[in-house]
Amino acid sequence: MQLTCRATRWHYLCAAALLSLLLNAALAAQLYRLAAAAPTAALVPLEEVSANQLNPPHPLLNQTLLPTSERAITAQQLKLRLWSSYPRSSDNYWQADYRPLPARWLAHRRAWLAASRTELLELFGPTAVYEPLFSEFFFPLRELLPFLPSAAQQRVHDRLTEQLAADPDWLTALHGAEIEGLLTPPQQFEYQLRHSAAAKLLRSSGVALDEPLFRALLLPAQSYLTLPSAAQLAALKQAAAAQLHDADAVRLIEALRR
Repeated sequence: MQLTCRATRWHYLCAAALLSLLLNAALAAQLYRLAAAAPTAALVPLEEVSANQLNPPHPLLNQTLLPTSERAITAQQLKLRLWSSYPRSSDNYWQADYRPLPARWLAHRRAWLAASRTELLELFGPTAVYEPLFSEFFFPLRELLPFLPSAAQQRVHDRLTEQLAADPDWLTALHGAEIEGLLTPPQQFEYQLRHSAAAKLLRSSGVALDEPLFRALLLPAQSYLTLPSAAQLAALKQAAAAQLHDADAVRLIEALRR
């Protein structure tokens, strides 16, 4: 009886093992057929990849580039590195060398983009350019110039930021009147301290102003530039005389009357 039970148990084990092998073989065959039937997409050289190939998604996304936590974490780490590796920008808007868009920030961001692209290509290979999670690294002007391929977008982006670094007023993307219409009065004043024509003239007047003086003189200077009447000029002279030495007050008035 004991021998019979052992034989029966052995037969069951053998049958289960054989069934498992058959199921695994069938599953492997099915996976092979699916892989063979999957569309193949030849990789396009990076200099020819267009942003339009990401929308709709490129066929490669269905095979090797489905978004994963690894890619999401990598993209987030690269974005955090942009700010963590850059010192806090100076907001000394009253000083003569103030620049609303610091050249060092633009250079830092260009270097960050180039280093990020290199790292992504090393980690994930050429297919990284098709990954939507990485599109801002390979297509920095995706919304502005979507018809340009990746390499051309990078070249144009670098040229634009170099031009902006040399002359921040070269591209006036934000019009003061339109922006100020979206701000509260205190916010409008802060905007004018940094971007108005009166603020630029005060900074370039040759008179050294500290922050309180700059803030006190902005509105009289702006009123005079907006409506250069005798009454506004008298109010500006009075404000300058109350805040500055006589020689500096005269120099400031001359700078604003040019």
